[in-house]
Amino acid sequence: MVGGGERCLLVDTKFPAFAQRIKRDAETLTGLAPTHVVNTHHHGDHTGGNQAFTGSAVVIGLENSVPRVRGQFERNMSGITGGSRTVGRASEPYRASLMEDVETLLANAEAFTAEDWVANTPVSTAVTGIDIDGEWVAIRHFGRPSHTDNDLVIHLTGRNVIHTGDVIFNGLHPFLDANGGASSLGWLETLAEIEALCDGESVVVPGHGPAGGRELVRAQRRYLEQLREAVGLGLKAGTPLDELRQQTFPFMEGLGLEQLRENAIVFVYNELATG
Repeated sequence: MVGGGERCLLVDTKFPAFAQRIKRDAETLTGLAPTHVVNTHHHGDHTGGNQAFTGSAVVIGLENSVPRVRGQFERNMSGITGGSRTVGRASEPYRASLMEDVETLLANAEAFTAEDWVANTPVSTAVTGIDIDGEWVAIRHFGRPSHTDNDLVIHLTGRNVIHTGDVIFNGLHPFLDANGGASSLGWLETLAEIEALCDGESVVVPGHGPAGGRELVRAQRRYLEQLREAVGLGLKAGTPLDELRQQTFPFMEGLGLEQLRENAIVFVYNELATG
């Protein structure tokens, strides 16, 4: 989050059970509740807390995200009704206050509608932005599907910080979302444009995994390039998908989110097979 003057910008809102905690943390760190929120894309771990902000803040998402977030209403409500399970995995110092937040959500659950989660300020231009106390925060869409068909990247130009959302998974298998409009080729092109924004001092904040420098962008590019190459060779050799999906490759070893390895192979296989 970034705060200054009369504005506070928050990037992504996590799950419903954590939204009020995020708001309190923003007030503690900046003295302000978020006045602006950017959703990097529609997935529930990035928009699930929107309901805490859409009534009081400018919530920005790419236009393509609107129907996708609207369609996640039942899942978001499950995040409320099952919020105690989510909170149960939180560290002890925060658990009690989070449980109070969940109880408040449950008490008001019948009043929620899908629109409570939808970005109230959808954007469609390649670059827009917000002035935070004299600091320009650029919000970029690169005009193509990548991780999804509605990815936004936030560039704090003065601080040389780039928040990529899930266009980068650091040290993890990425999620290629077939139902969310993903494209591995488009993703590679977007990463090339993100790298062009970086220099040796840039701080890159991924959607998952620790922050780093432009090496994170390069590592994500290498993963996708090698994935397309390895799957393409398997396809050319006539390896059946049921066999190929069980394989692993050297570039995949030692990464977290192992449950996404097979999905990555299947996605690229289907993408390449259909041309």
